[in-house]
Amino acid sequence: NREAVAGWTLKMKGEVLEKMEKAKALDRAAYHKLVDAASARYARVKNASASELKTVTADLKSAWAHIGKQLN
Repeated sequence: NREAVAGWTLKMKGEVLEKMEKAKALDRAAYHKLVDAASARYARVKNASASELKTVTADLKSAWAHIGKQLN
């Protein structure tokens, strides 16, 4: 089960990263919107429990503090 969770988590993070690279202007709101869109897609497509998905989404959103510093 852990391997499955790690697999889709990594894929989700990769998709968010790809969309970030394609975005012309990225701020906190736009980043959170990308994360929410990926989360909604994985809620429908993957075999992820709601609690696992919520944890991964919160983790990605909290990463904005580090990402925002890197962009500035």
